[in-house]
Amino acid sequence: MRHQFTPAQVTMLICRAERQLEQVVADTLKIQPAGTNIARSTRFAFDETVVSLMKLFREHIDGGSGVATQIAREYAMGFDPGSGTTTIACVRKIADLVRHARERHLAA
Repeated sequence: MRHQFTPAQVTMLICRAERQLEQVVADTLKIQPAGTNIARSTRFAFDETVVSLMKLFREHIDGGSGVATQIAREYAMGFDPGSGTTTIACVRKIADLVRHARERHLAA
């Protein structure tokens, strides 16, 4: 059964996800200051956040399915097969994409 969220709840969930993405980058840079990929210890949080964002945009925001598709594409392209994890640049790009989409779709 699909949950129905109010617009304020959707905004709050998206803002929380944005903070989680920022935290993934911050935690990674603490562990490996010169690293280009996220730390393995942050991988689960990142994956869960991306899935939640895609669901929120697809199911709870009118016109948000295109954003969900963009997030999925960035997520797929940001995977570094050499290291087996995602790049920090990918996390930052998804965070920017989400911020702009939130501002565009949930401005009211």
